[in-house]
Amino acid sequence: MRIMKKKTATARIDYSDLPKLNQRFFANAFTVQPGTLLSALGSGAKRQITLRVDEDVISFFKQQGKGYQRLMNFALRAYMLRQTSAEARVQGKQIKRRKRA
Repeated sequence: MRIMKKKTATARIDYSDLPKLNQRFFANAFTVQPGTLLSALGSGAKRQITLRVDEDVISFFKQQGKGYQRLMNFALRAYMLRQTSAEARVQGKQIKRRKRA
């Protein structure tokens, strides 16, 4: 009886196309807690609307493939979360200033 040893191949992963994790990368990031992940991703009810969008924007999202409308919704949600987070930070600073006065 002959025992065959299984050869394992080690695959090399090309990381050259990954974005640089610098200040600019993190400036556009926002934190999502596990409990709020579904709301951040937008799993709620949807409403159909009519929206005028530039052709190049539509083309870009369609090139992303299936689910491009969900991706557009996610991009809008990310903007909304970033803006509301910024507003909360500004309001928090204003409240702190009032307390000091």
